[in-house]
Amino acid sequence: MASVSFGLNIGNMEQPDEITVGTIAVTTNDIEVLVDLTKVKTRNDVILALEAIIRKIENDGSVNLGVV
Repeated sequence: MASVSFGLNIGNMEQPDEITVGTIAVTTNDIEVLVDLTKVKTRNDVILALEAIIRKIENDGSVNLGVV
């Protein structure tokens, strides 16, 4: 498995059991995160990267996302 994806639809944010986990590159979920396992070696690396992405969206979300 070279990558793993995590997907979630808007409206299911409080239901972690609704998160889809798979090896496909694209899902039909509203939001998806794809982790390249050939480049990421630790779980902590993924957590730190996601936290950095969250900070970026919080700081510049309206500019980068256009809908926020």
